[in-house]
Amino acid sequence: MTSPCLKGHVALVTGGAGGIGSAICERFAAEGARVVVADLVLDQAVARAEHLTAKGHEACALALDVASRASWESAVAALPPKFAGVDVVANVAGIVRDRSLPKMTDEEWTQVIDISLRGTWLGCQVAFSLVGKRGWGRIINTASTAMFGAFGQSNYAAAKAGIVGLTRTVALEGARRQRHYPGHRRNHDPQGRAAGAARQLDSKDAAGPDRATFRDCVRRGLSRLR
Repeated sequence: MTSPCLKGHVALVTGGAGGIGSAICERFAAEGARVVVADLVLDQAVARAEHLTAKGHEACALALDVASRASWESAVAALPPKFAGVDVVANVAGIVRDRSLPKMTDEEWTQVIDISLRGTWLGCQVAFSLVGKRGWGRIINTASTAMFGAFGQSNYAAAKAGIVGLTRTVALEGARRQRHYPGHRRNHDPQGRAAGAARQLDSKDAAGPDRATFRDCVRRGLSRLR
């Protein structure tokens, strides 16, 4: 039986309160990591961290707006001492605002680009200052097959294609990366309630076979982290 491959490491997961992010938090915790659940909706992040703690894992919660540099700085400054030595940053937070190209609004375009692409870019910048200080570190970005084009998702497709280019550049600038393509997955959307025109996504949509499939994807990725 192999030992957990992340034992002794700290992993920060954006969008960690639900959907794909929560599945990654669960897997990282199972692999022995101390997990920082970072999410826009703090009470949901706290609930996820408490869920992990109740299962015997070490976890904490942070409020984080990934599209805001100031929020990133505040979140890093607020890390409890036991979680301050971050070794893994997983940029998972993202949203959809689906609408056909002729009807898409500036707000729908900007929201997706800001959270999915800018949020990942900021996460990589912050990760460069955090990971590797203890001799080991990883930056994990999440792309999607939507990067090849998806009807009604010009904003999301552009963001995910941008993440692929960003990740390649991050790799060239010295970071080791694991990039996953989870395909079509419904994820929770903490801002959905504030946008009447947006499709509301809920963490329960990530349950069942889809979540199991993604957990297997994460497991295979983790096997390359050993």
